[in-house]
Amino acid sequence: HIYQDLGDRQQLQQLITDCQVNPPNYLLLRRLDELGDSLGEICDRITTIENLGINLIATEQAYSTSKVNDSINRNLSQEIAKYHFYSSLTQR
Repeated sequence: HIYQDLGDRQQLQQLITDCQVNPPNYLLLRRLDELGDSLGEICDRITTIENLGINLIATEQAYSTSKVNDSINRNLSQEIAKYHFYSSLTQR
């Protein structure tokens, strides 16, 4: 399936629901910040997806579930989320 949100996050919620019903092996997305509008939302959704046993891969960032145990990858995902959070503050 291909999910595309244009600002309202309805497709993101449908994606999460579909993953809970029939989890795929992999979930590809361009960037982790597509999972939410805040650091908390992004981290919660990464946790939800990975707890379902789904391998999460960000194609435009160096992140994949298979590297989660790598502390560098964890720091990267946190820094990306922080960047998204701070950039959204400066746009207000």
